[in-house]
Amino acid sequence: MEQLQGLDSLFIHHETASAPLHVLAVMQVNRKESKHEISAETFRNLVAARIEQFDALCKKLIEPPVPLAPPLWVRAKPDLRIHIRELSLGSNGLAKDFNTFVGEYMSIPLDRALPLWEFLIVHEPNSEISYLIAKGHHALLDGIAGFELMANIFDANADGADKDLDHANGEIQIVNEDPDWTTHIGASLIAQPFEWATSSLNIARKVLGFAKMVVDSEQRKAFTFPWQAPSWPENRALTSDRELSAAVITRDDVKKIRKHYRISFHDVLGLITARAMRKLLIERNELPETPLVVVSPVSVRRKRAVGGNELGVMFAELPTHLDDIQEEADFMSRSFSNAKDQLSELGSDTLGEISRVAPWTALGKIWNLYSNSQISNMHAPIANIMLSSMPGPSFAMYCAGAKVETAIPYGPIFDGTLLNITAISYLDKVNLGIVTNPQTIDFGESLAREIEKVCDEIIKTIENS
Repeated sequence: MEQLQGLDSLFIHHETASAPLHVLAVMQVNRKESKHEISAETFRNLVAARIEQFDALCKKLIEPPVPLAPPLWVRAKPDLRIHIRELSLGSNGLAKDFNTFVGEYMSIPLDRALPLWEFLIVHEPNSEISYLIAKGHHALLDGIAGFELMANIFDANADGADKDLDHANGEIQIVNEDPDWTTHIGASLIAQPFEWATSSLNIARKVLGFAKMVVDSEQRKAFTFPWQAPSWPENRALTSDRELSAAVITRDDVKKIRKHYRISFHDVLGLITARAMRKLLIERNELPETPLVVVSPVSVRRKRAVGGNELGVMFAELPTHLDDIQEEADFMSRSFSNAKDQLSELGSDTLGEISRVAPWTALGKIWNLYSNSQISNMHAPIANIMLSSMPGPSFAMYCAGAKVETAIPYGPIFDGTLLNITAISYLDKVNLGIVTNPQTIDFGESLAREIEKVCDEIIKTIENS
């Protein structure tokens, strides 16, 4: 039994009908090259053999009978027939095109009555290609915890699953847990006032210290704050529809750009994104005069990931107002450097402290009213783009003996911030998953192709310099 708290609570209570807050990992394998059948039965047996190594898959959320304490995660035995399914594109009303299908699947929220994860095996007819899609609620895991999950299910060699699958029986030795509401509510009523007081004092001390520093006009000018982004796109009323696209660039190209301009991996992503967005928005006559703003989540986890979220956030400007590659690279480096300083000065754990005192249940109801009213067009967005990056393995992963050819992450979008770009490195590639709301941003696929072209253009510039 575990109390829902912190940022996990934010993700639960701020989920709306138009903004489901789960993440996807989409992997591609070749069925013909697999040692074992790529099927739901195979993966049920594999997950059953390993599920106890990752506690997040074995718990579900339940609300208290009276609203005097936070909800609880309780240990629960998942029904793998429900959580792991097998589909074929073009059958039973499914879309024939995979990108269309996965966009529709991204828009479907997870069932709160069950553990908050799913695993789909999707086959392309008349092809040896299959897709493995992992869906998990953001309250259940952040990017680092997601990597731990992948490490438990996948292997570093083609033989890694043989023992589990050769002796599989599909049984899960997990006993459903019944919550002790009396103890939980009593403990919450006693502990919460002390926790709130401690966290409130910590927040006040950090915010006051930060405010004193920001009084310096030069320092204030260097920082980027939420709700100061340009009002782009013009229509920011979010619907539940999702369009997913992917861009692929090489690790070597990213390394060349990093080395030439002396910037970080995340700076490179920001630079490429800015140039691609500038080109597209000029073509559409939509480029704002002021720089677009990105928000980037940052892991502040200090120990091995066992689930949940431990994050800070950085706000930075993109050089969409510039048109010289060297100036753009310098601007991007300064912008993210200032964002890191801002996060450090405010305290990397301040967001976690705030999450411990915020009345998420009440704020969630207000957020739902705000979302349903669709008034996000009437004020500046918190940021224009969410940009995330995670390091991935340079070695091949295998699932049930099948080599994972590609791995692409997709993150959530929410009211106001309608474009999510999440990057992960895998093998010799860097894969960027792009999520948009097609009613507000209808050029996700064009952005993916432009990102690839911009990367090539920067490399040619470096080679010709």
